[in-house]
Amino acid sequence: MKYKLTETNGSPCIAVSAEATDQWIGVAFTRKADAEYLYCGEVKLKSTGKRVGLRLRLADKPELMELISQLEASNAAHGARQSRIVKIYLSSRGWGDYSPVEWIGDITRPDAEIIVECQYMIETGHDVDKNLSDAEIKEKITAAREAWETAPARKAAREQAEKEDIQNKIDSGYCFYCESWCYGDCGHYTPKPRI
Repeated sequence: MKYKLTETNGSPCIAVSAEATDQWIGVAFTRKADAEYLYCGEVKLKSTGKRVGLRLRLADKPELMELISQLEASNAAHGARQSRIVKIYLSSRGWGDYSPVEWIGDITRPDAEIIVECQYMIETGHDVDKNLSDAEIKEKITAAREAWETAPARKAAREQAEKEDIQNKIDSGYCFYCESWCYGDCGHYTPKPRI
């Protein structure tokens, strides 16, 4: 078998391909592993033509251990890259069922690069309803960057508010079964949330 660190749909994975002597045909991709096995996608058996999932025992294949550590590092880097991806709405399109013109990319890149890409998208877009100046695009970039930077704090505040709301409901006798303050009239009084 041959093993290679690669990407599918922009995500890192390990490609496992069969050699001529193996019992299966094709390339299987995986992103999952545990201490004992590497779990791959489906392959086609040479003997029956049936498609089966592939599970490789790592103890028999020490060369995979290095690839798995590289995959974990690549997944961490990919996750960091994905967290910086934002969408900036530039323009709708005036006719037909076209999707809006949106820039999607890494918000930590310099403004000048983003502006050039946005202007190109607007100029080459079909049926763009309005053109934007560089200053207008910069305002959109600034707003998107500010929203991206404050997202963790907003999420933490929202989660804290939800915890406080649930605790207030518990303290005041709220019934999580019927979702009201029935005080047991529903016959299924549940004073604590199920989740």
